Amino acid sequence: MTLENRFSKKWILEPNSGCWLWIGAMGVSKYGQIRVKNADGFWAMGYAHRVSWRIYNSIIPDKMHVLHKCDNPSCVNPSHLFLGTQKSNMEDKALKGRQIRGEQSTQAKITEKNAISILNDTRPHKKIANQYNISASLISRIKTRRAWRHVC
Repeated sequence: MTLENRFSKKWILEPNSGCWLWIGAMGVSKYGQIRVKNADGFWAMGYAHRVSWRIYNSIIPDKMHVLHKCDNPSCVNPSHLFLGTQKSNMEDKALKGRQIRGEQSTQAKITEKNAISILNDTRPHKKIANQYNISASLISRIKTRRAWRHVC
C-alpha cells in the first residue's frame, strides 16, 4: 500500500472547521505520526502534517517548518498548512496568544505578583534574590524586561 493510501485512511473530516483530524498514531506533542521510509530506506516515524504537505504540495525545504493556519496540531488538511521558518513559527504563536509565559510555565519559580514586586523593589539584586530564593541574574532579567516582560 502506498504512503498516500495509508495516509488517506488515517484522518476524518471535521465539518465545522474543515480540519482533517488525524486518527492514527499521536505523539506526546499531540501531532499525528505515521511511519515513512527515510532517505536510507529505513522506516521511521514522521509527523503527519509534514507528510501531508509532501503528498499534496511539494518537498519541504531545509530549515522550514510546516505550520497550521487553524492552530490544530492534529489537523493534516493541506489547505490549513503553510511553510515558515522557526522565527515565523514563534511569531505566529505569540501573535495568536499561544505562547506559554509566566506562571503557565512549569519552569516558573515565582508568581506574576512576585514579578511585579521585584520590578518595584529598589534593594540590591542579591537581597531580592535571597527573599524569593531565586538567582540574582533572574532578578536582573526581570528588571531589564528580558523575563516576565508581560507583567506591568
